[in-house]
Amino acid sequence: DRWLSSNTSSSRIIYVSNLSGSYRLWLANNKAAPLKQLEMGDMALIPPSLSPDGNNVAYFAISGDHTTLNILNIENQQQIILAEKLQKPIALSWSPDGLAIYITLKDTSIAALWKYALNNQTPEKMAVENPASIQLSANGKQLYFTKYETPGLWQKQLPAGKEVLLLDNLYASDSFNWVLSKKGIFYLTRLEAADQIRFLDLSTAKDTLIQTFPSNTVAIGGKFSLLNYQTLLGYDKLRPIQADVMVVPYRQ
Repeated sequence: DRWLSSNTSSSRIIYVSNLSGSYRLWLANNKAAPLKQLEMGDMALIPPSLSPDGNNVAYFAISGDHTTLNILNIENQQQIILAEKLQKPIALSWSPDGLAIYITLKDTSIAALWKYALNNQTPEKMAVENPASIQLSANGKQLYFTKYETPGLWQKQLPAGKEVLLLDNLYASDSFNWVLSKKGIFYLTRLEAADQIRFLDLSTAKDTLIQTFPSNTVAIGGKFSLLNYQTLLGYDKLRPIQADVMVVPYRQ
């Protein structure tokens, strides 16, 4: 199991699992309802994203030699293809208003960020240098992102602000091991003998230790997520054969 994604204002949780033999999306919630496999085709091994209202899932699907950007409605299991023939996708994230999806692609020598509106307008290329994973602030005015094969985490005022380095101790291999909350950023840093989950307060710049684990507990290539109305932090725990989704409580 890996790559938890949740709408922090609802009980829905999605994650990726090979429980049925191949990697598929599964639906759960924090009210102990039965697990449900969502109907879909072959998905690329890239973290999916739950829409702000919790009703749709955006994910990359494999279609022959190319990849498509799909949106799956959880209730009726219907889906649409928002973009086709994508080359080397890296990550995706919903806009806070649920009207667009931002994706990063490595289809040239450097990665690029594209905005795809759900009304099928021409996609817009954003002025961001070599992005990897991305998240937007609640008002949609700030972009937070890691860079492809580069350590650190950056902030940029949209549409044309300067890129500001916020963290320099987030490994390039942990480009998904962070998540934006209402007040700051939870992120992973790796020390020689320990993994640490830390919190950076964006208003005060105070950096706080949340929890410490033995070295290599948190999976490389894992993903952080907030759930249960922003009282739990989800992360991927490394096992000898697979990764399991784990949670830790926190307060802001």
